Amino acid sequence: MIQSLIYSRQASASFEILCEQLSELGIQTFPTQSLNLSRLLLNSCQVVHFLIDELPLTLPELLFLSVSKSLGRAIILSVYNSQCKHDSSFFSLFTPDALTVSQTNHLKFFRHWNCTKMILPELLTPQKRKAQSSQTQTKNQINLEFIYPMLNNLEEVFLFNSSQTIYFDGRLITKKHKQSPSQLRQKWNHWLKIGRIPRHFHLLLSSEKIEALIKDTDASDLAQLAVILANPQLSPRQFTAWLNQTINFNQLIILNEFQATGYSHTWTSGRNCRIISAQNWLKELHHIFEEPRIQPSPKSNLNPDLMFVPLINDLSRLYIQVFNQKTSLILDRSAKI
Repeated sequence: MIQSLIYSRQASASFEILCEQLSELGIQTFPTQSLNLSRLLLNSCQVVHFLIDELPLTLPELLFLSVSKSLGRAIILSVYNSQCKHDSSFFSLFTPDALTVSQTNHLKFFRHWNCTKMILPELLTPQKRKAQSSQTQTKNQINLEFIYPMLNNLEEVFLFNSSQTIYFDGRLITKKHKQSPSQLRQKWNHWLKIGRIPRHFHLLLSSEKIEALIKDTDASDLAQLAVILANPQLSPRQFTAWLNQTINFNQLIILNEFQATGYSHTWTSGRNCRIISAQNWLKELHHIFEEPRIQPSPKSNLNPDLMFVPLINDLSRLYIQVFNQKTSLILDRSAKI
C-alpha cells in the first residue's frame, strides 16, 4: 500500500475530502499542518505531498522538501494560485517529482520544470441543500440579474455598460484597502446622485445580503442570477469559494476558458454554464448583456459530490506513477551494486 504524508498550510474541508478520497482508493494518508522532521524520519511514507496556496515556499517548507528528497521520497507539489512570479532558477534545486496546478494556463509558469504535471483545482465543498419540490419554469421572459465580485477598487463599476440589473460585491475592497463600508457606500451614492452610474447598479457590502440574494433568486420564477467569475484576475481560491457558495442554488455561472479546465469534464457551455474568452472576457460579457432572453438561461445544476471523482482518480494514478519511478531507480542502483 502506498503511504502519503500530505501537508497543507491550513486545515480545510477541501483538504479533508482529498485525504478521504485517496484513502478510499487504497492510499494510506497522513494529513498534517506541521512540518516535523522527526515524524518524516520515523514515518514510512513513500510520497510527500505539499498543498500550497501560492509560491514561494517558506524556509521550513524548503527544508522539509529537501530532506524528503534526500530520503528518496517521491515529492508532489500542488499550487493553487500559480499567478505569482517566482525565481525558476532558485526552484530548480527543489523541483518535485510531480506538480499540479489549478488550471492549464498556469502551466506556463512551470514550463522549465522537468517533472510530471497535471491539473488539480481545490476541491469543491458546498453544504448540502434541503430537498425542494420541483417547480415548473415559467415560459415568459425572465429577468436575468448579475452579480460581480470586485477585486481591486470601486472604479471597476465603470467597466460595465448594461441595462440589466448588476450587483457589485465590494467586500474584498474593504479588506484590501482597509476602507469602511460606509466610506464606499458614500462614494457609491455620490456617483448615483451625479449620474455616473445607473440606478440598476447596486453595491453589496455584507455576506448576509449576498447570501439572501442568491437564495431569493433561486426560489424565484421571474428572476435568475448569473454569477460573473470570468475575470482572469480572480484567483483560483476565490473562484472556488464562489462556486461553493452558488453551485448548490443552481445559479448561472459565467467563467472563462481557463477556469473551466479545472473541472473540464464537468462544464458544458450553453448547458450548465457560459464559458467565455479569458482575454476578451469583458467584450463577450457585454454580448451576453445584450442577448434576448425568452426562456430561462441554463443553470449550473451540478452535483459537487461527483465533480472531483475523475480528479481524484487522476491523482491516484499520479501517486502510483511517481512511486513506481522512485522504486525503479532504487532497483536499478541495487542491481549495479
